[in-house]
Amino acid sequence: MFCTETKKPKPVIEDKFYHAVEQYEFAGNVRELKNMIESLIITSELRTWDNKSIAMAQNSAKLLPKDYNLSTTLAEQEKDIIRDALIKCNGKQKDATILLNVSENTLCHRIKLYRLK
Repeated sequence: MFCTETKKPKPVIEDKFYHAVEQYEFAGNVRELKNMIESLIITSELRTWDNKSIAMAQNSAKLLPKDYNLSTTLAEQEKDIIRDALIKCNGKQKDATILLNVSENTLCHRIKLYRLK
């Protein structure tokens, strides 16, 4: 559903991912699982999800704005997520690339594209 809405390709999901999800303690309900999957699709450039993808989703989910919804454009959401990551990393782009799980070139390109400082 999220891949269709965001026009992103469906990831290949390894058994390790399913086992990690089974072991993960969801404090909330199914909505927390839904949010995790949604944040992975939106913020991840990974084509294959494994057991490490859960940790990445947890970090990414913390970046999503509380009023996040698909009615805003993906570009606006991406800009907000990058801005939030840079704020959390005190402007250190290298740290933000780790948090966002993107290359330095990708982050630099997006910063210029969105005219972030």
